[in-house]
Amino acid sequence: MNHTFLLEEAVWDAEGLYSDLTRGVEFRCVAQSTVTHQPHVWTISGEMSLFSEPPVSFQNTYTVQPYQPEAPTPWTSFNPDLGKIQGQFIIEKNIILSTYATSDGQLEGQEKMEQIDPDTYSCVGILGNPGRPLFSWTVTLHRRKNLN
Repeated sequence: MNHTFLLEEAVWDAEGLYSDLTRGVEFRCVAQSTVTHQPHVWTISGEMSLFSEPPVSFQNTYTVQPYQPEAPTPWTSFNPDLGKIQGQFIIEKNIILSTYATSDGQLEGQEKMEQIDPDTYSCVGILGNPGRPLFSWTVTLHRRKNLN
């Protein structure tokens, strides 16, 4: 099965749980990501909303180098709360693994996306200080529509 997230232009919806491990609380979350391709750069624009009190939303725009088989795919992002983030996607069989860190090295994380079928991925992620997880999430992504 060929990957559809990242490698195809599409809009994806997600729903699941977001955990604040420092406080031991969990919130329902929803998200949307839009993947677009230009000849020399790909973009992932995303937003995640937490059903917390008060409600919280995170927005990120990722600039991704176009995928080259057999090599990690570098990306960068800027988050108003976290600053510049640099990472890479590694694609292996039915898994897309993303590893990343803030430019100051204070935060790092990983996200594993497992393809269930062409329109569905199961995603698990974690973000924290080196050696100390602070936040985690588990969501299911569903492709809403292709853009090409």
